[in-house]
Amino acid sequence: MQKKLQFGERKTPVQTKPYTALAEIYDRFMDHVDYHVWADYVLVLCHKHGHPPGLLLDAACGTGAFISEFAKRGFEVYGCDRSIAMLKKARLKLLDKGNDVWCNLVQSDITLPCLKNSFNTVFCMYDSMNYQPTLDHIVKAVRGMLSLLDSNGVLIFDMSTEYNSLEHFENNSSLLQYGQYQCKRESYYNKTEKKQMTNLTITDTNTGEIQIETHIR
Repeated sequence: MQKKLQFGERKTPVQTKPYTALAEIYDRFMDHVDYHVWADYVLVLCHKHGHPPGLLLDAACGTGAFISEFAKRGFEVYGCDRSIAMLKKARLKLLDKGNDVWCNLVQSDITLPCLKNSFNTVFCMYDSMNYQPTLDHIVKAVRGMLSLLDSNGVLIFDMSTEYNSLEHFENNSSLLQYGQYQCKRESYYNKTEKKQMTNLTITDTNTGEIQIETHIR
């Protein structure tokens, strides 16, 4: 029998991998992002270069927001992510929307993709590439994604700049509430190493469980 939580009681914080505890609140955490506009922009870039989008892959797909957007437009789209927790959320969300692309989700790191398909378009959006810790890792990620493209395929990715880190993440903190979950975000930027660190302390106020994630990019 689970012990009843006493008022104000908190359990010992547990360090977890990035995008594990966050997966539970990720969609609300990112509700300021207009995925519809971002998806339109990907299509604009494809057509700008005279390239039909064709079969798409969302590398580092998270909870499947982009997959859902492209599926609504009638595209066949796959997704890969190294976080099992995020993929589980993606699968549930896509199933809930009655979309059968949930079956196109694969656990895979973009530096060593384990998909057998050949894609017309591979995209990796919203700062996902910034999580590659070194230039060598970035090169591996680019090569990994290029290996999944057909001969005329297009790779699209974005990267957050140092200006964004200095403007929005240098010694910045906030406390957010998402239903039963409380999220304390503390961000720092190391100008010497050019690394941005964000600590997320996520508390389930119903159970008292506290999980801490450290994101470095």
